[in-house]
Amino acid sequence: MKRNNSMRIRILIPSLTILVLCVIIQFYFIWRTVIETIRENRSSITSEAARAEEGRLKTRFDQALGVIHRTSEKALALASVFSAMPEVEKAYSQARKGNMDDENDPVIADARKKLKTSLSPCISKFSELTGLGPLQLHFHLPNAHSFARVWRKDWQTSRNGRKIDVSDDISGFRATIVQINSDNGKPIQGIEVGRGGFVIRGIARVGQTTGKSQGSCEVMFSFDSIISYLGSDKQKSESDNLDDCFGIFMKKDLLSIATGLRDESKYPSVGSAILCSSTDSKRILDNTGSDLLQNGFENPSFRASGSTMTAVFPIEDYSGSKIGALAIVTDLTSSIERLNANAVKFSDNLTWIMNVSISAASGAVFIIALAIWLILGKAQKNLGNLTDQMRSSADNIGTFSSSVREHSIQIADGATAQAASFQEITSSIQESAARTGKINEHTQAAANGAVKVRDDAESSHVNMENMMNAMVKIRQSADETSQIIRTIDEIAFRTNLLALNAAVEAARAGEAGKGFAVVAEEVRTLARQSAEAARNTSELIDESRDAVNKGEGISTMVREDLLKIRDESRILAERINEISLASKENATNMTQLTDATVRIDSVTQTNAASAEELSSLGTELLSLVRENSSVLSKLESEISGTAD
Repeated sequence: MKRNNSMRIRILIPSLTILVLCVIIQFYFIWRTVIETIRENRSSITSEAARAEEGRLKTRFDQALGVIHRTSEKALALASVFSAMPEVEKAYSQARKGNMDDENDPVIADARKKLKTSLSPCISKFSELTGLGPLQLHFHLPNAHSFARVWRKDWQTSRNGRKIDVSDDISGFRATIVQINSDNGKPIQGIEVGRGGFVIRGIARVGQTTGKSQGSCEVMFSFDSIISYLGSDKQKSESDNLDDCFGIFMKKDLLSIATGLRDESKYPSVGSAILCSSTDSKRILDNTGSDLLQNGFENPSFRASGSTMTAVFPIEDYSGSKIGALAIVTDLTSSIERLNANAVKFSDNLTWIMNVSISAASGAVFIIALAIWLILGKAQKNLGNLTDQMRSSADNIGTFSSSVREHSIQIADGATAQAASFQEITSSIQESAARTGKINEHTQAAANGAVKVRDDAESSHVNMENMMNAMVKIRQSADETSQIIRTIDEIAFRTNLLALNAAVEAARAGEAGKGFAVVAEEVRTLARQSAEAARNTSELIDESRDAVNKGEGISTMVREDLLKIRDESRILAERINEISLASKENATNMTQLTDATVRIDSVTQTNAASAEELSSLGTELLSLVRENSSVLSKLESEISGTAD
């Protein structure tokens, strides 16, 4: 017999076709998902840029708060220094001699003039060193009247367009002055609304810091300088947008205090807010609406329109009251371009991952195909050897069955002839004596035939033992095939573990490993399917083993029958021998010969029936062997892939 690879081809081609189709379909859906994800990312780039800018603008606002806080600390430090200067103590000692309730008191006016003169070099030096302009240094009387605005040389305030030098009452709009000059008033720093809008102030007591106040000293910084500083390059990091612009809005109901902001041509209003200062007023007004400002007075608010992002943050004064808002307008173009570049890079990375995954999948398919081919080759070889052994055993059984059938026919014919002869002896008892010698000869021939039958029965028993040994080998081959199937199942289990490890590594890779995680899951599914196929094959092998066991049981029964035939043949030989002895001994006694003849006739009839039955059994056994041979031929053709 010449074996070919038809079995492996019939199993491998459909398996690989299904596997490749599954991989192609899976990659098609993965690719569709990737394309849709890229499209969604590109369609939401503007909103993503806006969300990214929200965090950056919050950082810018925190920077602004930090600048305000540091500026107020600097103002308080300067106020504390000036409040302790001897010139200041001397001026306040003189002022206390005058009438503090009279804004035109000459004693206080003279003390003010001396104070401004003594501090003038300090003011000039500060302006020279910082470049911030004259230091706004303001001293107050204990009754919340202005004592000296040092940066103003010969005047204090203006009324009806005329500059005057008086100790004007500021208690009506300067709550901080009233507060610090109260008993045990503590230093104050932060934002306060004044005549000119928002001012960053630092206020300290003059002289004693506890008990009754002797007056206070204040250093002020304009909010315009803060806005300019925030818009300058000094405050911008590499991640900041150079197109950021800033605007300060004050609540409109504070105009009763900030009387200097009532000119709407200089300080335009937006709803219930007044624009106090900005780095680009037109851009701020064009992108800041009343609703956004109203929300921004209470909580941080954001709005994106086209390529522009506007953020509004509430501003609190020194006491924690919300008095206005800081608006930041920025251009999203650079962020959108950066996200577009990231999207393109993301798309390129996904394409690379897909290519690598396709290559890996192709390699996996090749490895799986090679493993299946080798495993099926080994299984085919073992199955071929098994079918060869089964065919050899079937041929031996067929030969033995033919021999049994022929001998059974011979025994039946001999028994029939013997019965006829004994009938003639019975009917011709008078002639029996003359024919005793002939009967003895026939009896001896029958004895020889019985010995031959016994020998044939012994030979049949030996052949049956050989057939039993062949059945044992068949069962051993089935066990070896089952071991092969377990090897396939173990390979599937290890493949499943490898796929699981690949899924874990893909999960560690995060978003970049999702596509590969899906491929790993499909490989694991294929491993489970291979394991299931191996278990199904194992079940078929177990069924074949059960069939072999049943055949072994039937062979055992046949062996037992052959043992019975052998025993019967021995008995037959012994009886024929006894008949021969009886014929010789009773040749002269016709009566005894007649009785013996009757008994021999009865035994002969029984033997004839047994011979007929044995012949029928041999015919059935031969038919069964031929049917088994036909089944083996189909098995060899369909499973083992053999051809003559």
